[in-house]
Amino acid sequence: MGPSPPEEADLALDTLAEVLRTLGEFPIPLEGEEPEALRATHEAWSRHLLVRAPRTGSPAGEDATASPRDWSGVNRFVRERRSRESEAVQTTHTDLRHVIWTFIRGLAAASAEEQAGESELQAQSERLRGAVALNSTEAIKREATSAIDLISRVTEARKQRQRAQVEELGTRLRSTRLELHETRQRMLLDPLTQLFKRAAFDEEITRIVDPGLFYEQSACLLFADVDHLKWINDRFSHAAGAAALRRLAACLQRSFLRKDDFVSRYGGEEFTILIRESSLETASRLAERLLAAVRELAIEHEGHTLQVTLSLGLARLAPGERANVWVERADRALYRAKEGGRDRLEIEP
Repeated sequence: MGPSPPEEADLALDTLAEVLRTLGEFPIPLEGEEPEALRATHEAWSRHLLVRAPRTGSPAGEDATASPRDWSGVNRFVRERRSRESEAVQTTHTDLRHVIWTFIRGLAAASAEEQAGESELQAQSERLRGAVALNSTEAIKREATSAIDLISRVTEARKQRQRAQVEELGTRLRSTRLELHETRQRMLLDPLTQLFKRAAFDEEITRIVDPGLFYEQSACLLFADVDHLKWINDRFSHAAGAAALRRLAACLQRSFLRKDDFVSRYGGEEFTILIRESSLETASRLAERLLAAVRELAIEHEGHTLQVTLSLGLARLAPGERANVWVERADRALYRAKEGGRDRLEIEP
């Protein structure tokens, strides 16, 4: 037997509020936009639907419970936001297409210039043949000299043109490569924490594991899970949970500063750290230092001071081990840490 109509309505309301929060947590970045302000706006609309909290932009002191939910305002906000994101994506695509078409036009112009030079050389060759047919020494000398001058000019012009084209192409390719790199980096970064996403982690762990099939790699994988984040979301709001995740992400980055250390958000409240060229002893010391640093965090949010802890699971890459097996071993260690009381490190042998 399914839920009653009132229960279905509550479920639909909870789902819509969660969808709004998700849209705020994973937006398409817009130029000049502050991610935190955007998340706060989505959170405000979400709370407005759930508990009739004041709408974004509503007058101060407004009695929220006395007014109906602003359904049209929610609809208008989502539509306008998605429209701006769509325009941003279209603009990026248009810019890339413009670079490609500019390159194509440059090739066409170069081809036309080459054809013009070839035509001029062909005409000069015909004049030289005519002089030979006339058997005129003076005409042959004149046209041969002209041919030599023309070949020199065409050759030099071609060199200069090719040099300029190579320089221009190099400039455009560098610019395009930079734009594509920045776009890819934005796509690989989690908008909430500014850490790498799960997809980037999957690529990075493959780059570590694949060579390890042929020779031993010294690398460790650390799984980190935020303790009781759901309680923070339920007790204070999802905005408080998001603030905690951002502070934790910053703490993770400060704790693993080496160039080869790879910190990512694995999903939800889970993080991963790939530690290259590290023994299990060194990695465990870094993990214990991380636990201590997180215990010292005081996260301020709307007049509340939040304290959080982490549970950690650590595993060293075994010779010839596959990525999924390595991940499973680190995850098992994390599970033991949570089962053992949280705020602690467990190491998979």
